[in-house]
Amino acid sequence: MGQVCQIGLDIAKEYFQVHGVDKNGKDVFNKKLKRKNVLSFFANLPPCLVGLEACGGAHYWARKIAKLDAGHTVKLISPRHVKPFVLNNKTDAADARAICEVAGRPSTRFVAAKTVEQQDLAAWHKIREKKSRSAQHWRIRRGRSCWNNDEACKRLRRYRDLARFLPVAHAGDATEYKNGRGFAVSLGLTPKEHSSEGKQKLPGISKRGSNTIRKLLIQGARIITRYALAGENQSYPVQQWIQGVATRRGRQIAAVALANKTARIIWNLLAKKEEYRPVMA
Repeated sequence: MGQVCQIGLDIAKEYFQVHGVDKNGKDVFNKKLKRKNVLSFFANLPPCLVGLEACGGAHYWARKIAKLDAGHTVKLISPRHVKPFVLNNKTDAADARAICEVAGRPSTRFVAAKTVEQQDLAAWHKIREKKSRSAQHWRIRRGRSCWNNDEACKRLRRYRDLARFLPVAHAGDATEYKNGRGFAVSLGLTPKEHSSEGKQKLPGISKRGSNTIRKLLIQGARIITRYALAGENQSYPVQQWIQGVATRRGRQIAAVALANKTARIIWNLLAKKEEYRPVMA
């Protein structure tokens, strides 16, 4: 039995399941841990790749395990990538084994872990959508405070053209994505594909990732598209580009295309720390 180098962690309320394999893919252990013993267990292991199924609690554990001195690399995986690898019946042991297997696949696309502030901002947006807001007033005030103190939000607020797209700032760590297209894909703003026999079919956007961020991005893009097509504001750098896309494909597709374009621009600002340089399209 070799030394463990890759672990799948299935989290729950009280009992967690861990499945570890060595460099040859051989099982080293698959056991249950109590919640209070999870961090001490990982602290005594050699540096490993740790995979978790993405959810609200997974972001917390990803931050905690990554802060340990053990040198672990923590990756979050979308549940839709894990489900096909659950063999036979669904159990905690089977889930942990599936997470471990998917974490080591080269083709796996991981979910960016969020900070506490980014999760607070995401919760703030969801609370705003509820009909009854009075009971959640203190949470709203906390969300506004995080909004004002977040470094990514401060960076986007410096540019008037991008100020309405502040929700993208809490989409996760932009450096986790290879390029702007990968960032747009994670937000569900790129077309899904259903092609066969050389015939390419792009029925619509994939709508993966955060529904809240994608919705707010498209809403902001619709406002800009409306003014660009009406000719009421000539200061938008992409006005001619919007008008061209709207003429060929319609104003709704033009708005989604603008949201996609904006997400890629924002990725450059957040990941590469570049300055926004608007140019006429």
